[in-house]
Amino acid sequence: MLRNNPLKSQKGVSLYLSFMILTLVLAIAIGGSTLLFRQIESLRTLGYSVYAFGAADAGIEKIFYDDQSGIDVLTQCPDSGGNPPPACAGTLANGATFVITVTPPGAGCPATTYCAKSLGDYQGFQRAIRIAR
Repeated sequence: MLRNNPLKSQKGVSLYLSFMILTLVLAIAIGGSTLLFRQIESLRTLGYSVYAFGAADAGIEKIFYDDQSGIDVLTQCPDSGGNPPPACAGTLANGATFVITVTPPGAGCPATTYCAKSLGDYQGFQRAIRIAR
């Protein structure tokens, strides 16, 4: 008489378990790599933001230099809302750009002489610095 062998009914279970464990490990690896790539992209864009801030700082330094040189920065870089004059925009060696606007004291400008805003741009990332003098 043939008895029912319990091992025969277990055929393929180890293959199934191995497949499930490998699937789980693969899912964890893909999830981890996705998080890693997002962090790398975030760090790269953070660097772009630093370049944009550096360009904005260069614009503010230009305003300080022009003011110390005796140039009337209020008439040189008025806040007209249109394209800035060439003296109020610049491009740095790394490709970052800045645009400067100067507003007279009054509404929105608490200073006694002028307020200046420099907008730096690099790879689509923008940072601005505003000063009151």
